[in-house]
Parts: sequence; structure tokens; C-alpha cells
Amino acid sequence: MVKKTNLKEKKYSPYRKYVALIILLAILFVFVFQSIETEEPTNNLPFEFFFDEDSNFWYTYLQFPNTQENVSVPFYYNPYQLEGIIIERDIEEVILNQTINSIIITVPPDVSSKVVIAGMEISRFTGERYLGIPTGSGLNKPYQNSPVITCSDADENNVIISFEKGIFNSVTSKNNCITIQFKEDEDAIKVADAFSYKLLKII
Repeated sequence: MVKKTNLKEKKYSPYRKYVALIILLAILFVFVFQSIETEEPTNNLPFEFFFDEDSNFWYTYLQFPNTQENVSVPFYYNPYQLEGIIIERDIEEVILNQTINSIIITVPPDVSSKVVIAGMEISRFTGERYLGIPTGSGLNKPYQNSPVITCSDADENNVIISFEKGIFNSVTSKNNCITIQFKEDEDAIKVADAFSYKLLKII
């Protein structure tokens, strides 16, 4: 019986080796895949980013001017996920390179809450806590009796940031009006994060 058992083991041992190899490759693939998905995008960036799986946000540390403290700030996307967005060169200077009394962020009335969230993403940094510029909101198209605020309302002391649905995901400017164009409502947050990174000089 001992010899029979040994022969049986010899008969199936090559298959066991193949099975062991397949399992090892599967484990290796899962490990590599997970490491790629959660890799921190720190290369060629002046800021380090880390992903929090519980909140599903990307975080980086910023020094807020008012407190001089390093604050952990969440973003929906990291800079590498936004590389396809068209951004006007030095567009942040529209806000950073002049004295501004106010900023008004406007959205169309017929969009989802995702576009409103995108506007809030930008106001986190233009508002009092970071840049210290009074920042309000409004609509850029008629809706009931609400006032309409468009790029024509921008002047040398007041900047309009207008969210508009279009054929590109882009950030452009003209005459102190910054246009955040998005193809779909869910793209608005991506474009807003891209502009925020420019405003913070992260990209």
C-alpha cells in the first residue's frame, strides 16, 4: 500500500505543480493590480497625495494663510486623473494677480446637484478660509424670478466663474469671466478640481 500511494503521488504531482503555479500567479496579479489602483501620485508634483478608502477621497496637505497650519484637504480626483482636461495657461492669475472685491460662481438652473457640488469645490479655496475673497453664487440662465448673472457682469473688481454645459471639459477665461465647461454633469466636478489645483498652483 505504501508503494501504491507513492505511485499515485508521482502520477499527480506535475498537475499539482501547475495548480500551485497558477495560484501563485493569480495572487501576484491581484497584488500588482491593487498596488497600481492605490498608488499615491507623488511623482513630479510639489504636493503628496494619499487615498482614503473609507471616505473615497484623495487628500493632500495645504497651509491655510489665515492659520498657517497644514490642513488635510479632500478632493474627488487626484491630478493624474484630470490630465485630459483643457486648461488655459496661467488662468489662475485672473484671480491671484489682481485685487478682487468678489467672486460669483454661477450654474445653469437645469443641472443636477453634481454641478452645484462642483461650484462648492471651487468656493472652498476662493472664499474666506483660503484666499479670503467674498464668494457668492447665482444662476447664469433665467429661472422663475431669480436674477441672472452672466459673464457680462464681470468687471475689473469682480470675477464671474460660470459653469456651462458644452462639448469640451475645459477652463477658459475672457474679461474677468472664467468659464468652466463640462460635457456631462458628472464631469463638472472633475473640471472644478482641475481648476482648484491650478488655483493652488499644484499643477
